[in-house]
Amino acid sequence: MCRFRRRARTFLFLPTVGFFPLSSERNVRPYVPAALFGASVLLTGLSVACPVFPIAAPSQKTTIMLSIDVSGSMRSTDIRPTRFEAAKDAAKTFLRTLPPKTRVGLVSFAG
Repeated sequence: MCRFRRRARTFLFLPTVGFFPLSSERNVRPYVPAALFGASVLLTGLSVACPVFPIAAPSQKTTIMLSIDVSGSMRSTDIRPTRFEAAKDAAKTFLRTLPPKTRVGLVSFAG
């Protein structure tokens, strides 16, 4: 057996007549794959970008943060009974005047 022997070539002839109509206009067949590829890249880019259309809507949510000092200086009795009790009473009075759907947070700090 000879290694350098050429193998016989086989040919396959496919009829292409009538598959695409021939016309005298410009042939667009070569551009179809490129156009499909470009459209797929564009659609993929749009889907990855997650486009969002913002809509302005009135918000009924109000949030208030109260901060109260709980350090040792709040034990002073210059305000009766103490500064801390006066701050708690003022916070309770303020909370009674708020609308029902108002969210309130409380932060205490010392030092």
